[in-house]
Amino acid sequence: MEIFTREEWSTTSSSWDQTLPAVPSQQWDQGEVSLLNLQRMNPDCYLYKLYANEVAAKRRNPPPANWDASRRSNEKVAAP
Repeated sequence: MEIFTREEWSTTSSSWDQTLPAVPSQQWDQGEVSLLNLQRMNPDCYLYKLYANEVAAKRRNPPPANWDASRRSNEKVAAP
């Protein structure tokens, strides 16, 4: 699992802060582009891969309009 250095986090934190609100507001295009850019900056970050997969799944099967951004899972996800 990737651990950020202080320099890496300072480079990506503002991009992450812009990306995060895109998911609950269902702005899939913005979220996807932002996550792709974040993955380019830090390709080994599991969190970015996880969110990119989540955005792709939500794009294929959109949640209802009143979705509260919660996620239910019955599967265990092991970190790489």
